[in-house]
This record gives sequence, C-alpha cells and structure tokens, in this order.
Amino acid sequence: MSSCDELLALQTQLMGQISRALANYKKLGQAKMTQAVTRQRLAGLKDTFAKCQELDGKLVLYADDKLKASHSYFQNHLFENCEDVYNEAADFMAEVLATFEPQPPHHSTINGSGLADSFRPSSHLPRINLPTFDGSFDKWESFRDRFTSLVRNDATISNVDRMHYLCSCVKGDASNVLTHLAITEANFVVAWDILQSRYDNKRRLITGHLQTLLQLPTLVSEISKDLRNLRDQTNAAIQALQNLGRPVEHWDDVLVFLVAQKLDKFSRKAWELKLGDTAEYPKYTELDQFLESRVRALEAIVPVTPKVAESSKPKNKVLASHAASTATLSCPLCKTSHLLYQCSTFLNQTPAQRADFIRKVKRCFNCLSAKHPVKDCTSSRSCKQCSKRHHTLLHLDASVKNNETEPAESAVTVAAIEKIE
Repeated sequence: MSSCDELLALQTQLMGQISRALANYKKLGQAKMTQAVTRQRLAGLKDTFAKCQELDGKLVLYADDKLKASHSYFQNHLFENCEDVYNEAADFMAEVLATFEPQPPHHSTINGSGLADSFRPSSHLPRINLPTFDGSFDKWESFRDRFTSLVRNDATISNVDRMHYLCSCVKGDASNVLTHLAITEANFVVAWDILQSRYDNKRRLITGHLQTLLQLPTLVSEISKDLRNLRDQTNAAIQALQNLGRPVEHWDDVLVFLVAQKLDKFSRKAWELKLGDTAEYPKYTELDQFLESRVRALEAIVPVTPKVAESSKPKNKVLASHAASTATLSCPLCKTSHLLYQCSTFLNQTPAQRADFIRKVKRCFNCLSAKHPVKDCTSSRSCKQCSKRHHTLLHLDASVKNNETEPAESAVTVAAIEKIE
C-alpha cells in the first residue's frame, strides 16, 4: 500500500468520525447534554477536524495528477463536504453551551437604537468607524484584529454591548451565521466562537494569500501607480503569510522570480542592470528596495513637463501640426489627456478586449492611430512578441481562438485581424 493510500484510509476514518459526531451527540438526549459533556464533545470534534485538515494538506501535496483525476476524494470534493458537516456540528454544540451561561440582570442599549456604526474610545478623540465583514475569507484577518482591538479588548464594554457591535458589523454570509442568536450577554462569546470556527481556517487563509502572489498583475508600461500597486500587493501577502507562521524568510528565490516576471520590460531591464555581473541570486529585500526607489523616481519624473519659451514658435508645418495634436490630446477610452497605450483602463483589459475596442473605434491595429487603417500604416514597428503586423498590446497566443467575425474593410485588414485573433 502506497503512502497516499494509507493517508486516504486514515482520512476516510477521520471524516467518518466527523460525519457521525452530531448524530451521536443528539442521541445522548437533552438530559445528558450537560455543559461538561458538550464541552468535551466539541473539543474532540475540533481536534479530529484539525487532524483532517492536516491530512488533506498532505494529500494535496503528495498525490500525483493521476490519483487526483481518478479518486473520488478529489473528484467529489469530500474534504469540502466534511468541512460543512463539521461547521454544522460545531455550531450546534456551541449553541448548547450558550444555554449554560448565566443571563445578565439587565441589558444596556447603544445610542438608543441597539446598533453601533462607530466607536468613540475617548471624548477628546475623533470617532472611529467600526470595521465590517461580509464573510470573505481574505477580509477576515483584518476584521478580526480591528474588532478585537476596538471592542473585545475594551474592558469598559459589556458583552451585550459587544454583541450589539458585532451584529452591526457583520454583513452577508457572516450575518447569516449569527441570525439565530439573540442579543444577550452570554451569546457574544458563542457568536465570536462561531465566527472563529468558520473563518479562522488557516489552510484556506494561506491558500488565498498564495493565490495573490501567483496571480499578481503583469505590468505592460512603466507607470508608477501600477508598480506601486504590485509592490503593495506582494508585501501585504508576504506579511499575512508570515503572520500565519509560514517560513517566508526562506522564500527569497521564489518571491524574486515571481515578482520580477511581472515587471514591465523597462523596469525588468533596470533590475537586471542593477544586479550587474553578480552570480548570487538576490534577496527579496533587494528587489523590494529597488521597486521602492523606482516608484519614487517615476513619481518625480512624470509630472515634469518642459516649458516652451515665449519666443519659440513652430518653424514648419510639421511642428505646428504636432503642437495642435498635443493640445487636443484625448484618450478615446477614458477621455482624459493621454495616449491610448498609456491608459490604465486599456492596459488592464485582456488583449482580446483591447482588439475589440480598436475595431469599435476604427483605429489602426499596428500603431493605434485614428488617422488610418492598418493597411495604410507606415510605421516600421510590429509586434515585439511575434513580429507580425499588429501592436504588441494586441498580441494573442496562437492557442487563443475567437469565433466573432467583423465586416472586412479589405483583404489586408481581414488578414491583420485574423493574426490578432
């Protein structure tokens, strides 16, 4: 028996225990569902699910593609189904535990309405808006830490008030989890435990942050805003993974490779020149410092525009024409004053979407000019990816196919469009 077969056998046994946990607990009857028994059953359930999570991580890591494509564990998403069963059982037991908590003699109100949208820790400080949470896993950590700092750790707030605050902050799926709980002193602890049990899923949180790193946007142009966003997204994901106990300090090679691949060609060239002839692979801190310096440089350079002396005038029709076109410069997509290939909205589109827009506004597929079709384009430049007669921003891989058809202006135009699509 292979190691994966052994892991699957053990996982099946653990998932069976979880699937039977709620039914076995209910068989006890209400008289035997004491606080001690319920607490013990819930602790055992959590321990079993933790082992189940660990085994699932090993199976995902060690199983080969053939096993993943054939075994029902992967094909039928059995672990995800087990997770739903666990949440249902844990929520039920947590609600039973809540009935054993002593009820408060009186309830306080918040601003007369029972809801709180903001929080004022001290009369001389400005009002702080409380965070909201809609059930998205990628937003849980931020909400958990902010709510804990503002509300849970404040000793002057009673639990019934904390429950008011919590109910006013959760939205969507997160709100649905708590709809069955009354706003009482005892139920705040229960409500918070339910949220933590559902959203403090370390495996899913780590997966989400890793996806952020693997799906970083590829930069096309040398724009300071895009470069800054790339750096911020990367560092936020790295910090979150570090907070979750991942050994990110040993990931320099992978992080440098992933981020460097996303740089525009000018920034990539500058990075390679900075490295020079060194044979050592750089640390991520070196790349991060390079990106920070480059963003500052680009932000300092972009606003600067050359001033034309009052006495200088166009000496020929070409200069006059250029001055006129510059004065009326307007992006056809966002209507602001820049060229189309500098438009962040245009750059954030897929090549197919860009090609559709170029067809719509009847611009040249090679130089993006509005003055002529591609058949009349005199530019010596072509696609830098395949050297064919279309703009690099419109390049599609050969495997990408598009079934849409457009009226042809000429045989040359049709050929150019087909090359793009």
